Amino acid sequence: MDQLDTAAACLQVPVPPAIFETPLGLHYLHARGTHALAAGSPEAALADFQLCGQLMQRWRLDFSGLVPWRTESARALLRMGRRQQARKLVRDELARLRPVHVRYRAAALRVLAATEEGQERIPHLRSAVRLLRQCGDRMELAHNLADLGHAYEQAGDRRQARAATRSARALAEECGIPTLWPSALSTRDGATGGRAGAAVVVQGLTDTESRMATLAAQGHTNREIAEKLFLTVSAIEQRMTRIYRKLDVNSRSELAGRLRFDRPGTTVLDPLTRGTDPPGGRPSGPRPR
Repeated sequence: MDQLDTAAACLQVPVPPAIFETPLGLHYLHARGTHALAAGSPEAALADFQLCGQLMQRWRLDFSGLVPWRTESARALLRMGRRQQARKLVRDELARLRPVHVRYRAAALRVLAATEEGQERIPHLRSAVRLLRQCGDRMELAHNLADLGHAYEQAGDRRQARAATRSARALAEECGIPTLWPSALSTRDGATGGRAGAAVVVQGLTDTESRMATLAAQGHTNREIAEKLFLTVSAIEQRMTRIYRKLDVNSRSELAGRLRFDRPGTTVLDPLTRGTDPPGGRPSGPRPR
């Protein structure tokens, strides 16, 4: 729901080290890794997901229906530009999932689609949408439909793109999702002058801030950004101030210079970006050894 600061505050609450000797620790690592990924720290996220996998293998509990650490690791790898590794990992996940794991299969298919190019993404996303409608996960369905709409648009099928995008927006409004955007994982252009709207993932910024920064750098006004991200203009102004402070810039022209659009859909590493931890810093609770 884009309430990353609130989530970070939860993660600051110390937990006993003994929790990491039980399956409860797996869910904690999964949650912490998910937060780190959303907050723009894919390396920290990958560390938590992989540790989760190591513990599951050690305990002989490596069941994809327990914690989908392979799918989540693949998400993090995609953010780091390691597409081939992500594809191999998520295909392994799909081979392990049982038919009853409908939601996890849909999540894996969405990640697999992000590793593909062009029209090859559409069948995976359509399958994911069908599964999500079956299990009733409306929030995830909204994001998948947004990805599907973007894939159709890239393929030149504007009619299907409009239909999927309209459905995504309607679901987003019903669920109260504050931002709805085609996944940064599934875009391979835009950041280098292709289709406008593809977000660059900026280290040190949250996903939403990365999207705002990309749009601002491309010349969009605060009002235009607000319309695209389903936020108020005042919310955009406040977050843009925060982005400027994080990246140590004072104008949109400086912001455009800071966002080096080297490779679309990957983390932008800038020597002047201060810190790589999520908002509030990396949770200081005990870490398993």
